[in-house]
Amino acid sequence: MHLKHLKIYVSGYKDSPYRIEWMRYEPDAPYPELVKTIPHAALG
Repeated sequence: MHLKHLKIYVSGYKDSPYRIEWMRYEPDAPYPELVKTIPHAALG
């Protein structure tokens, strides 16, 4: 799913038994390079 206003694509959350969400960022997305390039877990 493309979240145009956030400049990211997300997928997998509904299909994953562990609720893992995959994110891909547009090149000009306003996030730190560390967030855009290094795999990490976020807890909410």
